[in-house]
Amino acid sequence: MADVMIVLTPGWKEFWQAFIPENKMIVLPNFVNTPNVVNKKYYHDQKLNLLFLGYISNKKGVYDLIYSIKELVDDGYDNIVLRIAGNGEIDKCKDLISKLNLTDYISVLGWANKQTKEYLLQVSDVLMLTSHYESFGIVALEALSYKVPVICGNQGFTKEIITNNFDGYVVQTGDINDIANKIKLIKDNVEIFGQNGYEVVKSKYSEDVVMSKLKKVYNCFIKQQIN
Repeated sequence: MADVMIVLTPGWKEFWQAFIPENKMIVLPNFVNTPNVVNKKYYHDQKLNLLFLGYISNKKGVYDLIYSIKELVDDGYDNIVLRIAGNGEIDKCKDLISKLNLTDYISVLGWANKQTKEYLLQVSDVLMLTSHYESFGIVALEALSYKVPVICGNQGFTKEIITNNFDGYVVQTGDINDIANKIKLIKDNVEIFGQNGYEVVKSKYSEDVVMSKLKKVYNCFIKQQIN
């Protein structure tokens, strides 16, 4: 009975076409506030700072990420730090890190409130969103708004936010080798990728841009009802 259905990405529109006529759907993403990032500093302490933000579980790909760090360290690429922030399987995660002798490279911070999250985004170089499935992944937009490029998995719809080799990389979900290789590739591109992502957020995912489009949707159907 609805006049229109709003979906977040083209992939979601394709999914819902099995149930809803295409002409009744409009693609309109979530928005994020864009902080005024003037002098973003990368390589804090001369290390590549990776950040995982989310629920700590296998479904979110956090263990794939830990094993990819193990692979990098074993290959001699040890100028790296991974911070894991979130609730969930904290003890299990810490046990794995200890078992793999990665305590010098990975820290588990637990739940991050708004202020902590903002700080972590300020000091991080790359957001790792290696989930086995993401319906949208607004944390990816939040990272880009802080000039932090994103490495995400190819399952779900975050891959429609990230442009490969422009503001991040899309990896094969669950592929530890691919995750490790993309981390190696991004280390020399974090600054330009971060700036690219920031411009994308301002032009496509800011509150002004998205709300302006939403108002047009409402106005269009209000006029139809009046007529």
